[in-house]
Amino acid sequence: MKVTLVSFTKPPVETVLWAESAMHAETIPEKIVKIKGKKERTEAERKIKNMLKSNFGTPLEYISTIWLLEDVSRALQTQLIRTRLASFSIQSMRCVPKDEFAKKHMYYIPEGIKKKGILKDFFVGGMLQIQDVYRLLRQYGASIEDARGILPLNIYSTITMCINFRSLSHLISDRLCLKAQGEIRKMAQEMRNEIKKKMDPILARSLLPPCLMTANCIMEVENKEYLNSINMKEKVCPLYENFLKRERNIALIKFLQIQKERENAINPK
Repeated sequence: MKVTLVSFTKPPVETVLWAESAMHAETIPEKIVKIKGKKERTEAERKIKNMLKSNFGTPLEYISTIWLLEDVSRALQTQLIRTRLASFSIQSMRCVPKDEFAKKHMYYIPEGIKKKGILKDFFVGGMLQIQDVYRLLRQYGASIEDARGILPLNIYSTITMCINFRSLSHLISDRLCLKAQGEIRKMAQEMRNEIKKKMDPILARSLLPPCLMTANCIMEVENKEYLNSINMKEKVCPLYENFLKRERNIALIKFLQIQKERENAINPK
């Protein structure tokens, strides 16, 4: 897998703050000014984190990003294109032949299969068989367009994506979840690394799994089912126990606050 941030709106952090000023400042600067100093950057990071946690993230939409994702499976791409407010261009297997995809190992092997030798052997053998049938179809006159129907879902190809940072933050956060499928979680990690390296560390530090960024477990139903099952406890997300503790602490704090308010109402000073 190769993840490349091809281009983005510059300067990203300053652009977000400029857009945010339209809602709070009496006058909006005609130029986007570079922020300077540790204090200003700390304040900028605080604002961006609040935008990501809240429903008021419109200024984040002022940053546009373009990505090139190489050697990612069609299965990953099927998940990726569910993302809203994004544009995609996918390598066409109607035009690009895949006669040696198995020979060149141009496909994704899931971690659960890769760890078990016999399963990996079956998987690799199946890919080689598909490659042989694909070649025979082409050899006996089938077009690339018709032969592609036999190609596996985990075959690699290239996809490009244009997406604003608000939508991108949701995509990366959800896929950083430890319950996300391994390949797409790696993609999210690589995207975060590219943002840190090419855009701004402030933006990268704000991108975390949902339970850490918004205190919301997007896989809570599944985790609860696994937690209550004797044979499935090993499938519970490692972060879920800490999430439950934090939720209990929040509930306790709210309970104590309500109790205090009731006491004050009954026995005002």
